[in-house]
Amino acid sequence: MTTTHFPPRRALLSAILALAAAGAWPGHARADITGFSLRSIEEVGSDFTLATRFGKTADAADHFINIEDCQAYQGHKATFNVTVSNLGSDFAYGVAFAKPGKTCPNDHANFEGYDTEQCTVLVEDESLVTNFSFEVDLTKLTGGDCTAGTNSEAHVYVVAEPSGTSSTVQTQRIDFIVDLERPAAPVLDEVEAADRRLVVRWTDSANDEDGLTYNVYYSTTAIADDPGADVVTKKDITAKTYSIEDDTLQNDVSYHVRVASLDDADNRSVLSGELVQAPKSATDFWERYQQVGGTEQGGYCFVATAAYGSPMSGQLDLLRAFRDQVLLRSVPGRAFVRQYYRWGRFAAFWIADRPVARAAVRVALVPLVWVAFLTTRFGVLGGFALMLMAAAGLVWTRRRILERTLTALPLEARR
Repeated sequence: MTTTHFPPRRALLSAILALAAAGAWPGHARADITGFSLRSIEEVGSDFTLATRFGKTADAADHFINIEDCQAYQGHKATFNVTVSNLGSDFAYGVAFAKPGKTCPNDHANFEGYDTEQCTVLVEDESLVTNFSFEVDLTKLTGGDCTAGTNSEAHVYVVAEPSGTSSTVQTQRIDFIVDLERPAAPVLDEVEAADRRLVVRWTDSANDEDGLTYNVYYSTTAIADDPGADVVTKKDITAKTYSIEDDTLQNDVSYHVRVASLDDADNRSVLSGELVQAPKSATDFWERYQQVGGTEQGGYCFVATAAYGSPMSGQLDLLRAFRDQVLLRSVPGRAFVRQYYRWGRFAAFWIADRPVARAAVRVALVPLVWVAFLTTRFGVLGGFALMLMAAAGLVWTRRRILERTLTALPLEARR
């Protein structure tokens, strides 16, 4: 029997099923089929695709069907390719599958004629061969009702029965978790406006399962319950707050925002209610300083100004250009500048009247000044390319100096 890892909320169900499969409940003696392997599961036809979570490959440990899969699989079939080695030719085999929440008798390879609505028999008492295949109706395997809101298991059974009465019947069961239960929708509490940024916050007291993630949807138009291609989706969010920092966001443009939760089977909840918010221009420290009549041109390069002693220093011009031409043109760069404006002034106050600290900072700023010079003169890629070339040149020069030094030394001194 294949080893299956189940999400935490299914642990009890999994334990019960494992007991049943292991023969802990009354019945004839059974064991897993010796040498059994599920080589692959393939689509019958080319007009649909089995999801990766269906467990199509030989190394798949889990087999999942969620609501989206259930809808996509209706009216289709899948081929199961099986290998059974190490069993003699005196075995017969049978194949059947049960709908979600149902079972099939598996004491005999003929399934005792038990072909009903809940158990579909595919093969009865055929001579066992090493490699064989069978087709499973996916409409029946999923239960057919994708809106059932249930979470249960469907089973595929392969039974190998020896011709003698003394040998043990061997049964292999392939379990499919059919999760048709949507998580509850989160409650969208707030969308806060910032400079070319929106901060989204929500609560989710209705879902208590592990493995939950969230999607945030936003668009310049109202968002439908089934978001279209024009809606931007941010996925795999684990916290209950998210900052939308997208270069496409424009200040003073209204954006519609909704949120959804996703469980560990990738079932998506209905979308939350919708809030509308517009990013707003923000004034940074330097802009505010100028607005109230400030005349210095330091550009709020706090630490550098304190280190060099004057905001008019040539190094500061380079650092300001690096800020404006490089850092402020990317989301990470703008985030760095915001944090620098927030905390840099405190460091500047500390080093301002400490000559040794100011000298140390000037030395530490030398590499940054060179980076600023190269990237503002030659662009980001060109600047870094020149830095790499310079580094390579230094390594080569150092090696040549060492070689010449060693060559000039007498042989005895080299030992």
